[in-house]
Amino acid sequence: MPPHLLARNLAMALLATLALTGCGDDDATAPRTTADQAASGVLRGTISTEAPVFEMQAALAGATDGPPGAPLLIRGQDVRYDATEGALRVDLTVFNASDQAFGEPVSLTFVSLIPATATVLDADNEETGPGARIDLAFADDDGQWTPGEASEPRTVSFGIDAGVALGFVARVDVGTPPGGAIGGMVWHDRDQDGAMGLDEPGLPGVAVELTAAPDATWFTLTGPDGAYRFDGLEAGFYTVTRLPRPDLAPTTSPQMQVILVQEDGEVADFLAADFGCLVQTGPPDSLQVGDCRHVKGDWLGDGVLQVQEICPCDHDDDDDDGPGDDCWSRLRGPVTALDRTAGTVTVMGATLHLTGATDVELALDDLAVGDRVHAEVQRVDGEDGPRHELCRLRTFEGAHDRVRGVVSEVFTDAGGHLTGAVILGVVVDLTGADGCDDDDDDDDDDDDDHHDGQQDR
Repeated sequence: MPPHLLARNLAMALLATLALTGCGDDDATAPRTTADQAASGVLRGTISTEAPVFEMQAALAGATDGPPGAPLLIRGQDVRYDATEGALRVDLTVFNASDQAFGEPVSLTFVSLIPATATVLDADNEETGPGARIDLAFADDDGQWTPGEASEPRTVSFGIDAGVALGFVARVDVGTPPGGAIGGMVWHDRDQDGAMGLDEPGLPGVAVELTAAPDATWFTLTGPDGAYRFDGLEAGFYTVTRLPRPDLAPTTSPQMQVILVQEDGEVADFLAADFGCLVQTGPPDSLQVGDCRHVKGDWLGDGVLQVQEICPCDHDDDDDDGPGDDCWSRLRGPVTALDRTAGTVTVMGATLHLTGATDVELALDDLAVGDRVHAEVQRVDGEDGPRHELCRLRTFEGAHDRVRGVVSEVFTDAGGHLTGAVILGVVVDLTGADGCDDDDDDDDDDDDDHHDGQQDR
């Protein structure tokens, strides 16, 4: 748990002068879990004043009153920015687009806010960041969210700078019983930054353990959306643990301590017990100096290319002559350094010399650090050793960064497992790499290689 959240919960416990009552003897009533009660759906989206009306859809997972995947809609209207308060405001409504009824209450919990400095100003559980909960009300107040029924509009305010779009990941829960709740998400933290991004999915079927003193333990599995929840909890001290799984490497602490407090007869919820994991589908079984590989990933700005996929060089490269061709090697990614006097441009840490280039659309004077480029290079053995010379340089707007070339160095851990390599002068991290996807067309940055003289897209 972030220190400020732990401190806040501790302070609330002291102010309420509560004993940390457990549900820990063998006769204690087990809390209800995601698997046997509430339904949830996960939304990912953005809010901007440039789009004053929006609609997002989520599928409810684990519902007991209807089939899995029953849809719901989140609608936003009247998006406006209050410059005086520094707040982006939006009126939110949920709509039951299925043919099934679900139990109330219905709530929206923000799992991640982008940028991280954004806050929720009017949450019902007084949280301002991840874990902030918005409760939604219905006009008929009959305890059932019926097909075709919409909630009453709820104005939600976000603290964010003017002109900045708000990105978010949020979970919608329905049919939660009385008592406190502990819940969260387990997600694939692809960029390993400890925060759930818009393109980082939840991980289903991950075991989560909840323990309370002295010896009570309960388990649940995350649903198809990666969400889990323990409901019906008494006030007290709990430990939440994301249990180990061979294919998951933690990017956040796999364990969290939570104190639930009781105020005005109600036990508070804590819904930000989130756990990031890097899915370890595994690097290639073997990699040797001299092998040729084509990797796709993301340059994280720390001197390393985080690889998502690694393939043999002949993967979707039928239009090329192969490694024997002088200018067959390629880099696609951001410029990280320039030396106009020496005539060099550095792409993702690999220094490329302009000497001998025959097809350069971009002069070094036109480039700046951070520009994305497509570079075709050849290895040249000079008096001072081998170096890479540019054959072609042009702009590049693909979604991912790439390197294709011959492996010059490999790295392993203490157990002899492959962890990284140097390809074409670029250091690549292989710990989270997937195997080769033969169906990967990757239109955003491969198809353009067939169109000489055109800008990459």
